[in-house]
Amino acid sequence: MVRTPLSRNTGSSLITPLKRAAKNLRDLDTEVTFYKFIATDGPEAGEVEEKVLFECMAEVDTVWLRDLEQAIANGTESNLKIFIRDTLGEYVPNGDTDYVSINYYMFQDKRFNILNVQPDPRDKRFIMITAGVKDAD
Repeated sequence: MVRTPLSRNTGSSLITPLKRAAKNLRDLDTEVTFYKFIATDGPEAGEVEEKVLFECMAEVDTVWLRDLEQAIANGTESNLKIFIRDTLGEYVPNGDTDYVSINYYMFQDKRFNILNVQPDPRDKRFIMITAGVKDAD
């Protein structure tokens, strides 16, 4: 048996460092909707109508203190991390035009701007999306 500084031999078992458990489908328990605003054809200018781009199940991560600090630095009320399965090109969230809503009563009537999209560094089968609600100026 190869011994490393992080493991020790305790009889027949080997103790290794703890790793964060991988996500599985049970963690994807919140419905999210990605959409963008489109211009109306009426006499008044503006973007009012929503066009649904993609709907899926997601894991919405708890807001940590570092996320709150990041939100303050970005000028947003709050930041959330949203994990969805990699869509394999079917839909790629666009931070410039797309928004996301979380279909859960605590986030009702909140539309989140997509701030960052990247593969989940811990599990490449998932995409990590950072989203935030802009402060009302």
